[in-house]
Amino acid sequence: KKEAEPTVSVIVSRPDSSKFWMDIIHQIAKELNKYNINLMYTYVPTQLKDNYQLPAILTSGQIAGAIVLNVNDPEMTKLINQLDIPLIFLDIPPQTKAENLKGDLVLIEGRSATQRLTAHVLAKGCSRVGFIGDIHYAQTNFERYHGYLDAMADYSLKVDPAICLTDPINIYHYEEEIHAFLKNLKSMPEAFVCVSDFVAQYVESYLSANGYSIPGDVIMTGFDGRKEYSNVADMLTTALVQTDNLGKRLAAQLL
Repeated sequence: KKEAEPTVSVIVSRPDSSKFWMDIIHQIAKELNKYNINLMYTYVPTQLKDNYQLPAILTSGQIAGAIVLNVNDPEMTKLINQLDIPLIFLDIPPQTKAENLKGDLVLIEGRSATQRLTAHVLAKGCSRVGFIGDIHYAQTNFERYHGYLDAMADYSLKVDPAICLTDPINIYHYEEEIHAFLKNLKSMPEAFVCVSDFVAQYVESYLSANGYSIPGDVIMTGFDGRKEYSNVADMLTTALVQTDNLGKRLAAQLL
């Protein structure tokens, strides 16, 4: 009798079906398929509510392992971490300690990459450089912010908190919150280091709508190298995340 093919799950909590995430998931599926392993998509809410239980498919012994993507709620992470199967986490909330994970953690290197992006801007003679990105959302965001701080320190420049937006941003209100922050600035900095291209698109849309030219008036950097945000796709200095390699690496770690 032929053994049933094992199934593993990607566990995702944001209904963000952007090309970036789909490329990673597609690559995971392609890689696992070589080993006759099926991939299933399991959705969990962005925030853990009282009495919430994980989908039965994850707890019933039908799943051989899971890769956790885009889950950024510490309580949800804790609940998933209790599953008794091999687990791979891509990124975690900064409040979650890596040593408490039962699974493995894969992080996209961001500190030195953002340090280099920021230094690239500072080398052009800018000194008033702000940072935009919720550093409480994900460990990678936190590390990118520290890359920005490293570069500012390397150039002996003081960070001005007034031109930095690092507080929690509601994932459903990014545009409104970023636009409100920019509107309240007394004067625009010479440059913004954005935690991601996703964030950069909202900074760009505000600046363009308010008569600023980029990079003439304000230089911007991003992170991820995502093409789907057409307003910033080819004008940002950014760090290219190789989604194919990342998908392969996550699959290999789970195997």
